[in-house]
This record gives sequence, C-alpha cells and structure tokens, in this order.
Amino acid sequence: MILYIGDFKYQNNKPMSHLPGFLSGKPKQIIYPLLILLSSLIYSCNQYTLNSNIKPVNLKCNYRINPLGTDIQIPRFSWQVHDTSKQSMQKAYQILVSTSPEKLKKDTGDIWNSGKIGSGQSLHISYEGPDLKPATRYYWKVKIWDSRGRVSPYSDIQWFETGLLKKEDWKANWISTSAWEKGVPPANPAPYFRKSFEINQSIEEARMYISGLGYYEFYINGQRVGDHQLDPAVTDYEERVKYNTYDVGKYLKKGKNVMVVVLGHGWYNQHSPSAWDFHKAPWRESPVFTGQLQYKDVKGQKHTVISDNTWEYKRGPIVYNSIRNGEFYDAGKYSEQWFLPGYDDKSWTGALEVSGPKGRLSAQKLPPMRIIKTLEVEEITQPQPGTWVFDFGQNIAGWTKLNVKGARGDTVTIEHGERLYEDGTLDQEELSRFVNEGPTQTNKYTLSGEGTETWEPSFSYHGFRYASVTGLHEAPDSSTLKAQVVHTDFDTAGTFFSSDSVLNQIHRNTQWSYLGNFHGYPEDCPHREKIGWSGDGQAAAEVGFWNFHSTTAYRKWLDDFLDEQRASGELPGIIPTSGWGYTRGEDTVLGYGPQWEGAFLTIPWNIYLYKGDERILRRYYDGIKKYMGYLESQADNYLLNGGINDHKYVDTPTEPPIIASSYFYHLTRITAKMAAVMNHEEDRRHYKDLARNIKKAYNKKYYHPEDQTYGNGGQTSLAMALYFGLVKEQNEQEVLNSLVEEINNQDNHFDAGVIGVKCLINVLTEHGLTDLAYEMITQKTYPGYGDWIERGATTLWQTWDGSMSRNHIMFGSVDEWFFEALAGIKIDPEHPGFKHFYLKPQIPEKLTHAQARHHCMYGEIKSAWRKKENGTAFKFNVPFNTSATITLPADKGKEILEGDAPLSEQQNIEIISRKAGKVVMKLGSGSYDFLVN
Repeated sequence: MILYIGDFKYQNNKPMSHLPGFLSGKPKQIIYPLLILLSSLIYSCNQYTLNSNIKPVNLKCNYRINPLGTDIQIPRFSWQVHDTSKQSMQKAYQILVSTSPEKLKKDTGDIWNSGKIGSGQSLHISYEGPDLKPATRYYWKVKIWDSRGRVSPYSDIQWFETGLLKKEDWKANWISTSAWEKGVPPANPAPYFRKSFEINQSIEEARMYISGLGYYEFYINGQRVGDHQLDPAVTDYEERVKYNTYDVGKYLKKGKNVMVVVLGHGWYNQHSPSAWDFHKAPWRESPVFTGQLQYKDVKGQKHTVISDNTWEYKRGPIVYNSIRNGEFYDAGKYSEQWFLPGYDDKSWTGALEVSGPKGRLSAQKLPPMRIIKTLEVEEITQPQPGTWVFDFGQNIAGWTKLNVKGARGDTVTIEHGERLYEDGTLDQEELSRFVNEGPTQTNKYTLSGEGTETWEPSFSYHGFRYASVTGLHEAPDSSTLKAQVVHTDFDTAGTFFSSDSVLNQIHRNTQWSYLGNFHGYPEDCPHREKIGWSGDGQAAAEVGFWNFHSTTAYRKWLDDFLDEQRASGELPGIIPTSGWGYTRGEDTVLGYGPQWEGAFLTIPWNIYLYKGDERILRRYYDGIKKYMGYLESQADNYLLNGGINDHKYVDTPTEPPIIASSYFYHLTRITAKMAAVMNHEEDRRHYKDLARNIKKAYNKKYYHPEDQTYGNGGQTSLAMALYFGLVKEQNEQEVLNSLVEEINNQDNHFDAGVIGVKCLINVLTEHGLTDLAYEMITQKTYPGYGDWIERGATTLWQTWDGSMSRNHIMFGSVDEWFFEALAGIKIDPEHPGFKHFYLKPQIPEKLTHAQARHHCMYGEIKSAWRKKENGTAFKFNVPFNTSATITLPADKGKEILEGDAPLSEQQNIEIISRKAGKVVMKLGSGSYDFLVN
C-alpha cells in the first residue's frame, strides 16, 4: 500500500527515506507516529488500493454481451480482467444489479448486491437476487480484488433483459391462413400478414416477441426489423419452438403504424419429399406465426398488440419456397404499399386463429444467422448459348443476389452447385440424390419490368461455388450476380498460422466448412441434405470450440437431443428429426450407435472442459444416464453389436461392432467423470466398474496377442484402441508399433474414415510421433488433405476421392491438432475452462514456425514459436486469473532466456523440472518471450 498525506509518502506503513528535511528533530518525532497511526488505521480497514491498471472487461451474461430477451430465470455472470502486469489472480469480486444505470453509477444495486465475495471465480457466477420479472431490463457491473493487493474500479455498465418467462406471459395467438386437421398442407405461395394500429403518444420503449414457422420476415412501417435470416432455428416443433425478441422502438411512430409478417415453409411445412421423411413430420401444417408487441409511451402507459384474427393476409410474390428446392419470385405480384400505413387492405383475407405447434415457446439464445459477407464473381463463362456460369472461387453456404433489367414477365433462372461438368455446365447430379421431387437449389425471378431490379431469396439457402444463369437478354457482368455468405454468426475464438501453406489452407477450409455447415444447428452439408447428423456434429465440436464462440448454439442442439430422446433412452442419428433415424433394420440393433449419438455426452463434457461450466452437466445428466442405460440394455457381455462404420474410409472397412464397443467404453468413462464432478459417488462407481468390464471383454474379443493388433489390424482399429485407452499398458508399445507399420504400408497416408482420422492424429502426437502425423496430414497425393487442396478444394470434402459432397465438416478434427499439438495448448481437466492449462508445442522438423491464439473465457491464450539461427523463440500469453504449465524442448546445457535475462534469474517463474531434454515451468498470468539456444 502507498499512502499519500500532503506531500508525505508512506509505503506499507513505513516512511519513505526521502521525507523533507524540515521534519528532522522533534517535529519528526511527533509527525512520524501520527502518520504511522493514520496509515495503520486506513491499512487495517482496507489493505487493497484502487488501481485503474486493472479493470473487468468483456462482461457476459449467459455467454452473451447484453442479451435481449433471455428466458433463463437464474442468469450467470462472467468477465475478464484487463491487466498489463504479470502473476495476477482474482481474490474477490462484487456484483451489483440494478433497475437503472443511474443507480449503478452511484454504486447502488437495488436488485442485488453480492457484497464482497472472497473467490477467484470469474466465470458463471449465478444471480442470487429476487425473482426476475418478464420483459424487464436489468443493469449490472462488477469490480474485483486481486492477489497483488489491488482493487479495480467498477467495470462499465452492462445489461441483460428478460423475455417472456412463463406461458401466461404470452397473450398472442398463433395465426395462419388455414387450419389443417387432416390431409397434407399445400405448398402455397408465401402469405403476407398485415396489422394496422395507431399510437397516440411518443414511444419510450418497445419490444416485439415473435415466432414464425417455418421461417419469417418482419417489417414495421416499411422497414425490415433486424438483420436475422432464416429465423427461428429449426427444432422438433412438437416439443419446442424458438421465439425472438426485437427492440423495435426506432421503427414505431406516433400516429398510424403497420406491421407485416411474411412466412416461408422452412422445416415446418417441408413439402418436398426427401430421404429423411420431414415431409411426413407429425407437426406439418401451413405456416403460422405468433407475435406480441409491447410498448410503453412517454407517459408511462403500457400497450400490447398481439397476433389474432384482426390481422389480414394476402398471397404475395414468393410463389414457391422449399428449403432444398429453392425459391421462385414474381416481382409483378409485389407492392411496397402493403408495408406502409394507410394502404387499403380491405380486399385481404382475415387470418385464422389456430392451435399452432404443440411445442413450448422458448427464447432463441444462440447467435442468429446473418449475411456475413458478399463475394464478387471471379469468372463468368458461357458454356452454352444463353447459359452463363458464375464462379465465385469459394464453396459457400448462402444464396445469390441478382441485379437485372428486362421486360415484365421475363424469368431468370439461377441454379446453384459446387462442381462443373467437363463442358463447363453446372453439375447438380450428386446434390440431387436425396431430393425426390422438384428442382435442386434453383431460384427463379420473374421481372416486374420496372428499371433495374434487385432480388435475393428469403426462405431457402444453398451450398455452392458456381451459379448457372439462364433467361438473361444481355451478357452479364460482375454486377449481375453476387454471392451472399449466410450462416450462424459466431464470434471468432481462435486463429492459426504456420510456415506451411498446406496447413494454412486446411485451416481455412475447415473454418469455411464449419461455418457453412451451421445454420442454427450443426449440419452435414448445406446443399444436399442439411441434416443434423450427430456423428458430424460430434466429430467437429472441438473444432468449433477452438475456433468460434459456439457454446449457446450447442446448448440449443443439446436441448434438441432431450426433445428427441425416447423413454427407453434411445436417440436417433439425426437431430432434430421428424421421427426418422432411430433403430434401423433387423440386423442393426443400435441405429447409428454411440459413435454418432454419443454427441449427447461428448459435447456437454467438452463445454465443461472448454468453458468450465458445470451447470451444463447437471442440465443433461439425467438424459445422459438414460442413454447410457439404453446402451447397457443393448450390450451382450458388455459389448455392442451395431451402429455405423468408420464413415468414408479409404480401403479398409472397420466393422460397426468394434467401433460401437470402443465408444461405449469411451462414453462410460466420460459419464464416470461427470458423476465425479457432481459428487454422484454411486454413479461414479457404477460407470467405473462398467468401464472396467467393457475393457476386459473388449480385449478378450478384439485383441490379437500373436501380432499385437486389434480387430482387422487396420489404422482405425489400432488407433481407436490406443486413443480410448483400451490397450493394456504393457501392450501399448507393441500396438503402437503395429499401427506405425500399418501406416508405413500405406506410404504414410490415411486409410481411415472420420473416426479413424481423429484417433490417428491424436495417438501419434501423444506418443511423440509428431513428424509422422505432420507427414500424413500434409500429403499432397491421394488420399489426403493436401490432395484435396491440390485439386482446388476451398472446403473439406466428404470423401477422400471427392466423388460426393464437397462441403462437409466431419473430417475437420484435423484442425484440433493445429491448436493442441503445433501450438501445444492443452486443457487441464482438473481445472476446466483454462483456469490452469498446458502449453507444450510440438515442433515438426519440416516446419519453421507456427502460432495460434484462443480466446477462452478468461481472455486470450497465445502460443507461438519460430526457429531461428540462434535457437527457437517462443511467445506465450497467459490470461489474468489463470496459470499455465509450460514445457519447452531444451537439452542439458542449453541456455534459456526470458526476455533478455537467463531463466535462472527470473524470480516469477517456477521451474518444476529440467530433464530428458525438456524444461517444465509454472507461469502465472502475463506475456512471456523465451529463447532456447
């Protein structure tokens, strides 16, 4: 502590040596005791000093900054701390929650004042105040005390706002154009619903709570509200329906107002037959919506406008829309007057109040889908007269935006795809495999003839690199067609770069595929299927956590698992589902098996590990136990006999039973760990014993001691046994040798599918074979990631030969290796959320530098290394309130510098060990520069 009294400065109750000279003698004898006494009194009251060098930043409520319309009744608070010093940890915090920012500015928490809580926890602090009210904004801020005797100022003020929390908060009705009790709803043109109303006073605040199925667009007084696309996210509408909250005060005005809602079929009325039976969904009805406008005027009066039978509707210019087929638009049937006050809608038809979907309304808390960027065309060709092909240079998910002139009634047709035939025309053959009726990824625009016309679809998206256009009367140019990239709008959490262009392109391709395969849920491809295969989602989840802030989206998907789980515990292979994908066939006992459905366990466990969120385990634990019980009931002598194979292998098939049994063991161990976290001791013992029995039975059936192999001796069988810990310790080296031999037999190429690749990369790295893993990953000949790149891939492909989908994420697990191996950032399961973590970069011989950044809940982790003439340089960043154990390669006798000083002179670095060519250190928060020479 430093204390200033007048011009006198005291530190830690001791007078500084440079006191003014006139205090010598008796004045000094008198003043010193007085100053010391005053200093001691102040110090005993508060040993911390206010310090503006540290400050809580990036405040989040329920993983989001300023969430609007949350229906979580016990919100949780998290923050990071900006601090330029080293070795700092939080020791205490205080949160204030108030009804107004003015009260918070006076440090008054009239809703909740946590008081000073002695705790290092800065993530997921649960609100403990009185019950929250619906449709109410609350403001909050936080300050912290740290381990160096500093207290921060309060953070900037943030807020969260509740939505409609209970069923009785909803006054609005579901309305539609028709009530379908029998038969199949038709694929009618999109309805435009309209409601006029008058506001007598100026508006102080206004909110719209709305859900429209399958998709909707919402307008007030001619303006589109918000920038969301394809809302709401698809669910099992029998169980759950998502609604959105909008702040609409800026759209309303005193006097006459009008709201317009446009509805698309989406997944709610999926009328085009396909392989997964969504056209047979039990919820199928004509599109519906419910909306509740609540506003308060400047006099404090509250008003409500709801969806009911006073709304009118008219069929509009969107004459056809289907999630897989595309969208047809007739501009001659459109009038902008529909959206403006004063339009006479007497000829419109009255809306019907209907029962609507059975599912309960819940707030949509994941990031919305948005138009993320616009791509310009790279090349335009004319492979046939009247047919123009646009190449956008990148395989994406989204749609094209048309800019055209022509006569009224002219129709421009735009077909989308990801490859071309040899003659340069568009190839949609592969993408049409599962679309049993109608066109594939095709949009049509019929012109109004009124000058230059611009159009893009509202209720359908595509996966494509190329667009084929017919119906143009003039040669197109770069302004004719642009590509709109559309996906769930995640914030970036990670970056990677290296000296190897192949690795860098794999990383870019992985990010493009991950985003292009996320539209409210993780899907397998954005063109042909658009299905939430649980196996693809499981394979790519950790890629998502390293690269993007995706937790709220995964929580939504995990809720979908709960909704689809049968009483027996059984799960389908696709989530959400219309009823397709559960146990299949007479010979298949387990549907797609735990190698697919196990996403229901691995994803919440990874959220716990990456985010330190124990509540996520508690939320899904009962469902997880039900699923594990289902697997136990299907096991024969602790082993399973079913599921899917190692999807899209090269030459060596790995049979489903060995894969299912491997995952059975893996998931059992995870469940035991979950039980331990939550102190469910009886469950922990049960799953630990079950795992032991599975391992014993597995080795008895699948291990071949004569040649130290498992199963068929292929890459996947061997790597899987090692990766999941099924190999007995005394046999590990022999089995590893067998794996390396099998890899060498394939000229160091992969002979594995999506499961095998993930296991292989990790096993090799864990056993010190990083150079072999690096060689396999960068192979530029078939089969390999580098081969894809050599063939022009801009995303990840479904198959090694490229014969099927060319935008799949299931092989994306390679990207984990960039963060965990090359950058060496590893989670410590004993201290989840990166409270403590490991930094142990692996340095392949052929790589000269690599770097990665990951923004965890505490802040930015950085790990970078570069080979130099005088050694290897390392740069690390450890966020405030965390610590890291760092391992550097350093043979005995090599000098290690941190900054400009030898490691031996660094008092703030704890050296744990230095042996076997490695030095292991414990670091607190801060930035560090090492040189090993």
